[in-house]
Amino acid sequence: SLPSASFGNLTGGKAYKFEIIIRAQTDNKEGKLGLNLQASGSGNLMNFNYLTSSIQEYRNGSTFNGYQFLVVGTIDVGTGGSSLSVVLIDAQGTSGSAPIKATGTAIITLVGGITGP
Repeated sequence: SLPSASFGNLTGGKAYKFEIIIRAQTDNKEGKLGLNLQASGSGNLMNFNYLTSSIQEYRNGSTFNGYQFLVVGTIDVGTGGSSLSVVLIDAQGTSGSAPIKATGTAIITLVGGITGP
């Protein structure tokens, strides 16, 4: 899978927390989709986890089939700065016959520091 466009202009030497919501529309909601989050640059310490669900909902007059992801994490950015990108992982190859159209929203907050593992 190809990464999304980069997002977030993360300053080197700073710490951030983030929440990302991704909606992945596809006609095949029986597949298995995973997610990876990538950070550009070097020296970053990133920690994240995500929840996913297969969905069918009614929105704006039409039915939406696919997946939703909630990604929550932190990043301590290396000296050169960074940005993030998302990669959806199609574990069963179903996107060949049922393409995936993904959109998302990210909230990235500068914090004073990161503690913990």
